[in-house]
Amino acid sequence: MNEQVGVRRFQTGHRRATIALHAAMFIAAPGIVSAQPPDNETPSLAQLVQEYFAAEPAEKRDVLVPRIAEAATGSIPDVLAALRAVQVWTAADPRAASTVPTEANGQTTAFDVRLPTGYDSAKAHPVAIVLTAADKPVDHDPIVQAISRLDEPFVVIVPRAAPPSSFHASERGTDEVRAWLVAVRRRFHVDGDRVYLYGAAAGADAALTLILTQPDVFAGAIINEGAFDGPYGRELLPLLLPNVRHTPLRLIWTEPLMPVGELLVGRDYDVALTGMIVRETAARLDLPITETVLRPGEVPDYSFLNDWMTRRRPRVADTARQFRFPAQGRSHFVRAIDLPPGAPGDAHSPWQGDQLHILTVGHTDPSAYVTSVLDSKLPKFTARIEGQSIDIRSTLCDAIELHLPAGVVDFDKPVAIHHNGIRVFDGRLKPDVKTLLDSAYLEWEFQHPAVVRLRITARGTAVPF
Repeated sequence: MNEQVGVRRFQTGHRRATIALHAAMFIAAPGIVSAQPPDNETPSLAQLVQEYFAAEPAEKRDVLVPRIAEAATGSIPDVLAALRAVQVWTAADPRAASTVPTEANGQTTAFDVRLPTGYDSAKAHPVAIVLTAADKPVDHDPIVQAISRLDEPFVVIVPRAAPPSSFHASERGTDEVRAWLVAVRRRFHVDGDRVYLYGAAAGADAALTLILTQPDVFAGAIINEGAFDGPYGRELLPLLLPNVRHTPLRLIWTEPLMPVGELLVGRDYDVALTGMIVRETAARLDLPITETVLRPGEVPDYSFLNDWMTRRRPRVADTARQFRFPAQGRSHFVRAIDLPPGAPGDAHSPWQGDQLHILTVGHTDPSAYVTSVLDSKLPKFTARIEGQSIDIRSTLCDAIELHLPAGVVDFDKPVAIHHNGIRVFDGRLKPDVKTLLDSAYLEWEFQHPAVVRLRITARGTAVPF
């Protein structure tokens, strides 16, 4: 039986920049094991990689990079194999509690980490992020109890305060979940491809916003009685739902006995309307969304968890994202890092907070007009890898970054990259050990670190970095 018996308390900071900047602020986890060879013995590749992740400050890591490259004779596959076999976690007592303070922009947030009794630092454990109502003990939540009864030990993350649920939230905190996961990965051995999101009550609203804006983080999400918190929900929600095309979503909601709008008010109305919009959009676009529809007073059955929580985050060759802030413009191997002045996520945008108001007077189809306005205001991109070709289309994005892991293309052959119909690169992309190690360290990502990074600007330039 997988019992959650210990609570560890963490703090992580809000960031305006990318997760890499946030991760750089972390000090090395105190439990990291350093593998030092005996005197006069040439260290192995595995020992050098182990030493790299224990080294502080950054200058010490930089010294190790050429030694690692030499030990691997420049072989990226060999460094990847050593990286994936590295053991940088020490045994942890599930009953212990600890606090790890980090700050960015003078702000901190706190979350608890609950380790299962079966936690083993030598194995990668799946993770469940649980968002519930602040006034209800999380241990009493039925799904937390169901997770604790699964045969496989799960690490459970419980934020002290849910992230912003509103689509109007400021940029600060929009990528908070990535900071939580970097902090957890640095201290506990978890599987980055098996992170599951669950939200209930008010936490379900935040979870719905998270899965719509950061879906590539998760292997799946369960939203229990969630309502979409955004302007013009009937029009905006269908625009955002395609973001979850590669991320399975299970929506649990109570279908009212009466039509929506007839005697149904407040949160009941919002939840029912959200459920109906999701149902219609998922059917129309063939999205991986499953419904559990309840009658009033009915309690959901969580027996589906046994199979559902074995899913892995997919590795995809095509991705798309429509978003508001640059921190949300990150999907698998693509990152939108800069928006033009006046875009919704820009500080000088006319769309600030809940000030958006669209006049529909004179339009024969007001809903279609609102949809077109929202669609034109939100940055978006699509990217597809097909053979040795990478095609990117973007709107309201001044700069795009590609973070390519091993295996997405044949790096021994030329690669053609097009952006908005213009060829911006044609030639060999050269993976290098430093890019691999930097990516792995900054995000503590050992499974799929980038081996090539390329920045593409709106002017049509493509520069490796």
